[in-house]
Amino acid sequence: MMKINQLYGCLLMTISISATAVENTIVSNSDIVGEWSCRILYRDLDIESLDTLDFHADGSTVGLGMLSVQNIFTYESHHTGRWSLKNNILSENSTNYRFGRIHSKQTEKRLSDEPQLKALEQQFFQQLTKDMNNGDSTDFEILDLKENRMLINHVWKNQQRHPGLCVKKVEVNPN
Repeated sequence: MMKINQLYGCLLMTISISATAVENTIVSNSDIVGEWSCRILYRDLDIESLDTLDFHADGSTVGLGMLSVQNIFTYESHHTGRWSLKNNILSENSTNYRFGRIHSKQTEKRLSDEPQLKALEQQFFQQLTKDMNNGDSTDFEILDLKENRMLINHVWKNQQRHPGLCVKKVEVNPN
């Protein structure tokens, strides 16, 4: 696990350095179809997301994820929706995000002992649910796609970019 985190760290640092130098990679719908595991860092917010996204050829998508906020709060998410690709921007649209709290026992204890922390968590959870179900698309700028690795930026409506790495699940043929 530690080696994987170091690899992600190196790759994400490379993304940060070269984020403005988008390669002339042409991505097609067939490149996207399949199951991807994605990690995105929101450094300024101290948030990390880990998601499994399954992009189907018919344009539908299914996602399962985990969101860690400041290494205190942890949420799981489930959604279905539609995806599209245009000019290397992968857009996903869903209005049925469902979130659940999966906080550690230590965090649960803190929430029961610290009313201010509990209020902050409740406010964050409500905002998260509202923001993700507002009908806006989630846009990913594809910086590079080689083999089964995709370097991306999660592009917010304010044009802020957050680096990520997606790895495509590869079916192994036993023959």
